[in-house]
Amino acid sequence: MSLFSFRKNTIKFPEFTIGVFGKLPFYKDFLYSSFDKSYSDLRDAFDQGFDTLIRSQADRPYVLPSRGFLVHMPKTKVDLVGCIWESDDGLRGFPFMMACVFPRKLKSSPFHIFWQALEAYWKYFNAYYQDLKAQENPGEFYKRVRGIVHALPSIEAAVWEPEPGDAIGASVQEGFLTPVDLTGKAPFEEAAILRSIALKDNPSFVLWPSKNWAERDNLSVTGYLGSNGLVDLRFTFFLPERMEETTELDGDETAELELAKLTSHPNHDEVREALDSDEEADAETLRISRALAHAKEIGALDDAPDTAQMETKKSEDDIETTKMPIDRDQYK
Repeated sequence: MSLFSFRKNTIKFPEFTIGVFGKLPFYKDFLYSSFDKSYSDLRDAFDQGFDTLIRSQADRPYVLPSRGFLVHMPKTKVDLVGCIWESDDGLRGFPFMMACVFPRKLKSSPFHIFWQALEAYWKYFNAYYQDLKAQENPGEFYKRVRGIVHALPSIEAAVWEPEPGDAIGASVQEGFLTPVDLTGKAPFEEAAILRSIALKDNPSFVLWPSKNWAERDNLSVTGYLGSNGLVDLRFTFFLPERMEETTELDGDETAELELAKLTSHPNHDEVREALDSDEEADAETLRISRALAHAKEIGALDDAPDTAQMETKKSEDDIETTKMPIDRDQYK
């Protein structure tokens, strides 16, 4: 059932082939089929991102909820639309994704046409994913993937009545990766957010939770819109976002919490640059002050210096390190 009332406005879809990459329970190796170079580039970015996820020692699930995406591929100058799911090979987790080329005509259509076309592809991919998971061996799997031409039926799309508020649209238009908080939103509230988005050009990056996200308890859910395409594909976005417990915090704990939020923000670099230098110095002084207080308490220091006299300096935690690349074959 659609979130919007329908008027006559037909969306037609050209035939397409799909690319797949990841693991499914029936097979202990990576399943991969590419329709062209653009999907190979996406596979490489996905693979590199997952290695980064492994290095961070993140716990499973890696993808919750499943997501629909659109990403622009700068080398081949096409847009790919697809989905990503939490998956595994029966033992080890490795997300599974599926995508195809998003038609240029739909990419340049009005936003309401663009968005409902995305949803049509996402709905189709989710159904097809269930079919692929039901296969019992690689041979049968690839029969349902390689060389298969897919077609979506035409749909009568809704024409949205614009709603006030275009802060999201303005941010995307300026080139920022824009998070859209969907936590606790009912379907009609999600629809209202979409109707409020005013864009000169449609986004080149979209990462949106699948429709079942609202059924999850204790889960904070964020959608993302951006204009930079592949550079916005950061795999930390796929990790589940747990709801924060509401507790009374003192001033020091509040400062630490805000600092932690800053360093985990998707636009961390941009936000960090926007920080007032005095606030940054205060946060560093707080960290050093606590360390000195602890050292004095255990007798490591005779007298802790007055924090008012301290000069902030780069901590050991800020020293850049280089990590060896990881071969994903070791996770098979």
